Amino acid sequence: MTRYKRLIDKLTPILAVVVALSGAARAETIPLTIGAAAMQDLASDKFYHAFGRTLSEPGSPFAVKVMVRGEGGSDEQNLAAVRRGRMQMGGISYAAISTSAPELAVLNAAFLLTSYDEIDFILAHGLEDRINAMLQANGLVGLRHIPASWNIVYGKRPILSPADAKKVRMRARIDSGSMLFLKALDADVIHVAATEVIPSLQTGLIDGGETNSFVYLLNGIYAEAPHLIMTRHVPSITVVIANRDWWNSMTAAQRQRIDGALPPAPEWRRLMRADEDRLIAAAARKGITVHELAPEKLREWQETAAASHPPLLDEIGGDARAIYDLIVAGKVAYAKRKN
Repeated sequence: MTRYKRLIDKLTPILAVVVALSGAARAETIPLTIGAAAMQDLASDKFYHAFGRTLSEPGSPFAVKVMVRGEGGSDEQNLAAVRRGRMQMGGISYAAISTSAPELAVLNAAFLLTSYDEIDFILAHGLEDRINAMLQANGLVGLRHIPASWNIVYGKRPILSPADAKKVRMRARIDSGSMLFLKALDADVIHVAATEVIPSLQTGLIDGGETNSFVYLLNGIYAEAPHLIMTRHVPSITVVIANRDWWNSMTAAQRQRIDGALPPAPEWRRLMRADEDRLIAAAARKGITVHELAPEKLREWQETAAASHPPLLDEIGGDARAIYDLIVAGKVAYAKRKN
């Protein structure tokens, strides 16, 4: 027994060192769970997983968990998780973030923004800084802003002009911009949950609607509504965010390491936009009718949709008008630069 006691006495200091070292290692480990509702067929899914692998390399201080295929729920649920610190990062749509920062819903004004080049220019000339300040005020840090697809109109029959939408039963998304846009077309506006769109088309509850092009092309809506009208009336923008307190708790080197593991915004935008083009081309080969609008037809849509802007700004309130004016000024500057 004495012999065992002597052995224990010798091992105790060694065990204490081991425990201390393991405790120190645990203390230095930085949790990093990133959540998103990405689709597996898109570049964003590859980017998120490459980000996770890069930050999980040997010697990394980060304990990375990638939950970007909806494991954490919807965009809104992922946003809530990042704000409350249950997740540290997320890839969240502007539409979802507008539930916390309502002024972001200004970007849902139909035809306010009309091309990727225009959006990129306006983001780089003041809008991104303004949005990042809004995110900071809501406990978030904006790291990448990715305009990468468009909202479109779909239907069982062609809806090639505002007149074609009159009295048609059309599904609106939950945001006010969507509802006001369809009301400006004098459509019969109906809201059903995203999971009910296909059954609603099958039963005749709706005959068309408006949504993001990826949702239309990857969620099977085309099977019941084979007419895809490329109105491109609202850009779908995702922002990669971090919890502000978590971000500020790290060293500059650690923040730089995270930022360096994310693809540069131009690369992310380019490949996601290529995904949209690829999927539209594939849709046409499947027999879906893709309608590109002639300039005069597009002007009809734009002029009709303009009536939805004032009530949207009134409904949002706050700094909505200031952000709208910032975008309009950016459009003017972009047009001058382009010409």
